[in-house]
Amino acid sequence: MGNIKYEDSIQLKQEGKIGWVKLVQQGGYYEEFKEWCNYHNIELTEENAEFYLEMTENKMMENQMLNQYE
Repeated sequence: MGNIKYEDSIQLKQEGKIGWVKLVQQGGYYEEFKEWCNYHNIELTEENAEFYLEMTENKMMENQMLNQYE
């Protein structure tokens, strides 16, 4: 797929053309995801990739909110 924008990857995911693991890869989070899975002794599955992305998004939103009030 080459160099693809994350927003385009999200569109592909919504269309069912890629899975969660591929979305993590294209979003640039794959190495962190692998480390997270290793740390928690879990496999690199679609379900774990979905959970990891949700967790990462929540953390980013929390940081934005905290920075807003500084």
